[in-house]
Amino acid sequence: MTRTTIPARLRRTVAVSTLALAALAVAPALPANAAVPAFQLPFPCGQKWQLNSWAHAPALDMVKEPDQVGTEGALLVAPAGGTVRQSYFHQNAGNMIQIDHGGGHFTTYIHLQSRAVNVGARVQEGQTIGRVGATGPTSNGHPHLHYEQGFDANGDGRVTWGAAGTERVIATFNGVQYGQSNGRQWDNVTSANSCQSVTPVDGRLYREPSGTIAVIAGGAPVRFASMDELRAAGYGSAPLIGVPAGWLNSLPQEPRDGTFLRDAANGAISVIAGGAKYGLTLAEWEAMGRPGSINVPLRVINEYGRIPADGTLLRNHTDGAISVVAGGAKYGLSLAQWERLGKPASVNVPIGFINTLGSDPRPGTLLRDVANGSIYLTIGGAKYGLTWAEYERLDNPPFANVPIEWINTFRAIPRDGSYLRNVEDGTIYVMTGGKKDALSYEEWDRLGKPASTNVPVGFLNQIPSA
Repeated sequence: MTRTTIPARLRRTVAVSTLALAALAVAPALPANAAVPAFQLPFPCGQKWQLNSWAHAPALDMVKEPDQVGTEGALLVAPAGGTVRQSYFHQNAGNMIQIDHGGGHFTTYIHLQSRAVNVGARVQEGQTIGRVGATGPTSNGHPHLHYEQGFDANGDGRVTWGAAGTERVIATFNGVQYGQSNGRQWDNVTSANSCQSVTPVDGRLYREPSGTIAVIAGGAPVRFASMDELRAAGYGSAPLIGVPAGWLNSLPQEPRDGTFLRDAANGAISVIAGGAKYGLTLAEWEAMGRPGSINVPLRVINEYGRIPADGTLLRNHTDGAISVVAGGAKYGLSLAQWERLGKPASVNVPIGFINTLGSDPRPGTLLRDVANGSIYLTIGGAKYGLTWAEYERLDNPPFANVPIEWINTFRAIPRDGSYLRNVEDGTIYVMTGGKKDALSYEEWDRLGKPASTNVPVGFLNQIPSA
C-alpha cells in the first residue's frame, strides 16, 4: 500500500480475497497456446483508474483516479466482445456479471451498483454493462470494482471465480499485464476502450467534447493552450476531427523518436530523440532529405531537454555509425557490439547532435554489462562493480545496457574534484591527489555545498585516504 489517500477501511477489507481467506502469492499464467483477446480496461476511453492486486492476485480491485473520486456509480463497459453468461445478485459478492469472450476466456465483475445486461446478451467492446458500486457484504461498503479474467482450463464451458484456486488468470489490458503477484499497485492506468475507432494521423487536428484541441505529432497529441496559440501555429483554417472524451489521453503522450517538430513562428526544426531535442541547421535538414515536420508551439519544443535518456541509440545519418547514450555521454558501437545489445532501434540524427554529447557520463550513471548483467556505478571517470545488495541499497536506480568495452575504459579511482557520499552514514569525501578526504559539514558548506554522489562503502574502501 503506497497511497495514503485510500482509507484504512479499504486496506483492511480489500487486502484479502473477496470471497475467500486463502490467496495465491503468485498469479497463474495462461497456457502457452491460449491467445488472449484484445482486452481493454472496462471503462470509457481515456478514464484513469488505480489497480490493486492486494492479497488476491490475479484478481484486481479498481478505484477511479484521482483519489477514488467518482468510483461509486462509474460506468462499466465491456473490455471486449462476448456473451453474458451470468448476471445476478450474489449473497456475498452483490451484483455480478460474467462474460464469455470465446476461446475459453471469461471476465467477471462483482460489487456492481447495477447491471445493464442479462444472460445471453451479446455485447461489443465499449458497450455499457453496468455501474461500479459496493453491493454485497464482502465489499465492506467501499465502492470499487472487483475484476477477474479467467480461462476455462477444464473445458466445462465456464470459469470459477472469487477465490484462490479458481480459474482466474493474470489480467491483460491493452497488451499490458496486471495482477502478476500480491501487494502490487498500478496508478493512473488509462483506458483505451473503444478509443481507436479514430486512427490518429500526424499533422491533423482532433477535438474532444470538452473543447480540447490537439495536433498529432509522432503519434502523440500536442494540445493547444488557446485558440490564439492554435492560430499562431498555422492551424487557423485546419479542419477539426471530433473524437470521444478521453481519446487524447489514450494515445502515447510523447512523440516517437525521430519526430520533427517545427516552430511555426520562425521555421526552426528540431528532431526528437530519447526525450531530448536538437535544433537542425538548414544544411542539416537538407542533408537529411528535408523530412516532414509538424508545426507546434515553441513552448512545446522548449519542454524538451538536450540530453537523450539513458539507453537511447543515435545513428549518424551520414555514415550509419551508432552511438549509445548514458549519463549524457556517448559511446560509438561497433557492428558486433550493436548486435550483442540485441540490435536495438536507433534514431537517425545529424552528427552535430551526437557531437553535443561528451564521453564522460555524469556522476552516478549506472552501466550494465549486457553480456553478464553486472552493473557498474560510474563517477569521475571511474567505475565500481556493484553487488546486488549494494545496488538495492542505492534504491535500485535505472541503468543503461552497454558493451563491456565501454565499461573497461573507466579506471578504478575517480578524478580529483569528485565528491562521493557514503550511502550508509552520509559522510562526504572529496578526491584530491588520487585520494579521498572526508569533509566536515563546515568544510563542505565553505565549498558551496557541492553535489555529491551516493556510493557504497565498498567503493570508498578501495580508494586510499588522504
